[in-house]
Amino acid sequence: MIKKKDYIIIFIIGLIIICGFIFNYFFFYQTGAYVQIKISGKVYQTVPLNLDQTINIENKNTLVIKNNEAYIIDSTCPDKLCQKQGKISKNAQQIICLPNQVTIGIIANKNNDIDASTY
Repeated sequence: MIKKKDYIIIFIIGLIIICGFIFNYFFFYQTGAYVQIKISGKVYQTVPLNLDQTINIENKNTLVIKNNEAYIIDSTCPDKLCQKQGKISKNAQQIICLPNQVTIGIIANKNNDIDASTY
């Protein structure tokens, strides 16, 4: 039988979990600086996210970068799932087009250097 104290404990644990997600989102989920385009796993192009432009990716996909967001507006793949994935702007977000083997990701720095290392 669940007592009143059990409900209070469940509520507190749930509140801690929700606060953890909120803290993680606002403090660690930063806006990226570059859009990296890969074809078949190899880097095709890396461009700044703050420069508005339209990029034709080997006549397979059309990528739009506008207002610090990147999204696909046209694709030759049959299901068009890459277009439906929406806009990305945060670090580590990706748009993936499997039929065309195109991956578009947001990265924090252009060289993808290691920020820090520990022993």
